[in-house]
Amino acid sequence: MKKLSLLFAFLLVAFMTKAQNQDDYQDYNHWSAEVQVGLTKPASPLASGYHSNVDFFQGDLGVRYMINEYFGLKGTVGYNKFEDAGSSANFESNLLRGDLQGVVNVGSLLGFRDWTNTFNVLVHGGAGYAQLKGKKPVKTETDKMGYLTVGVTPQLRLSNHFALTGDASFFGNFRQDRTFDGTGYTNRRGFNGYYLNASIGLTYYFGGKGSVDKVHADWYNKAGNQFGELSNRLDNLENELAGVKSDVNDHYNEFQNHIKDSNNNGIPDYMEDALDSRYKQETPEKVDAMRELINGYASVYFPFASSKPHDYSNNAVNYVIDFMKKNPSVSVTLKGYADEIGNSSYNQTLSAKRADRVKDLMVASGIDAGRISTEGMGEDTSADKASSQARQLVRRVIFELR
Repeated sequence: MKKLSLLFAFLLVAFMTKAQNQDDYQDYNHWSAEVQVGLTKPASPLASGYHSNVDFFQGDLGVRYMINEYFGLKGTVGYNKFEDAGSSANFESNLLRGDLQGVVNVGSLLGFRDWTNTFNVLVHGGAGYAQLKGKKPVKTETDKMGYLTVGVTPQLRLSNHFALTGDASFFGNFRQDRTFDGTGYTNRRGFNGYYLNASIGLTYYFGGKGSVDKVHADWYNKAGNQFGELSNRLDNLENELAGVKSDVNDHYNEFQNHIKDSNNNGIPDYMEDALDSRYKQETPEKVDAMRELINGYASVYFPFASSKPHDYSNNAVNYVIDFMKKNPSVSVTLKGYADEIGNSSYNQTLSAKRADRVKDLMVASGIDAGRISTEGMGEDTSADKASSQARQLVRRVIFELR
């Protein structure tokens, strides 16, 4: 019993030390259900003239919760049937039991995931309550007792949701009044009943919403999971960029027509068509008209998740620079926007970076930084989020001349 106490003390200290590591709590499933059947062997006590070999049947049903990839808890209910063997007098007795145990994932502690993701070992131990009842040669009253148990469970992973298991467990009863055959009484107190179980079974792993593609804590590999997540992110990014490139190619002519500048004067053709010949001279009327056109139509467009403008947007920036150089009293506010894809906080920062990037281009071209202010407006929700074309049009910086 001293060795058992030391083992439980060790498991408790290890559990309290490791159970605080919750950084990856959402990366794997925690719950599982277990069913096992197999053989049992009562070792002691048996009355004189009674003995038993390895008997069939015993079985367990259990539910387990892994707090992290190292430690967990499980509750188990079980049944054992003990019978005579060989030259023993006939007897039959049944034992019902239920317990709560701590579980140690030895494979994770010893680094099994570095070399295998198929084989694993669990160690478990705990305490429970049992009832022993003799069936023959005499029917006895229920003998109620407590017990401690320890065991080892090898695992063979079949999929993310199933594992084949084996188990070998030792049970030590205390306050057992009758022998396992039911015909005699124990003559000592404390731990006075012992039996062994050997089982084979199946574990089913399940979890909450969004857990379909997650592994269970039994098989969680932090380093491998991080690599897989990074690979998935890169794949998703490549797919997103490919989609954006396809969208831009599909609508290239539309954008080209939108920014077409036949005479290379920095003013898109559709804006020049709106100008009246009376504004050919630098007059207050022309300045006001150009300010109105810039405020209403000039925009700088950006690729997905980028603060570097599309090359075709340089004409709009150059036109505003030229206008401000000719009109030193004019100042401008640059307002940056992002589409609705992604985290709102990230998009807020990205919109500000886009505005700052356009400001840097203007300052580098000779516009005094004091004439330029910037605002990150965050997500533009006016466009259809599901439309890639619409999202392209809202990833922009607009000008507000004053």
